[in-house]
Amino acid sequence: MRVRLTDYRSLVHGEKPQIYHAPSLQAESEWLAAEIRTLQEEGFGLQDICVVARTNNLLKAYEKVLGEQGIETRWLSRQADDRSKGGVRLATMHRIKGLEFKCVFMVGINEGVVPLAMAVQSTEDPVEHRLLDLNERALLHVAATRAVRHLLISSHGIHSPYLSA
Repeated sequence: MRVRLTDYRSLVHGEKPQIYHAPSLQAESEWLAAEIRTLQEEGFGLQDICVVARTNNLLKAYEKVLGEQGIETRWLSRQADDRSKGGVRLATMHRIKGLEFKCVFMVGINEGVVPLAMAVQSTEDPVEHRLLDLNERALLHVAATRAVRHLLISSHGIHSPYLSA
């Protein structure tokens, strides 16, 4: 039996994803903080929001700016997330798998980061390269599907080629 996309019906319908491109990490981070404040004004709790990046190091840069903006953050660990504790959740694309948040910000979706240059350039074999590229695309897709109501995708500098595809 062949399954078509027209056969699929989602039980949840959120907003159309929003894509934002900034000239710098600082500008992107300031946009992120402003969007989080807007969501708070709309009634979302900080614990309903997750900021997702490809790597921990990149996530730390956003954590720093959010802290400077007075926005509390909490890293998702391997333990179950206690949603009674406040703070915007911070997670890598790998860590957010299996979780859901009302609002997900996928940040730093930049060239060389998504797909991660180290991952896709680790081989010269075209078949293996294609497989690594598919894995990176799947990781991006899975992270994007963790948003229940709002998905906001941002980049700075040169955006990922995946945002053009």
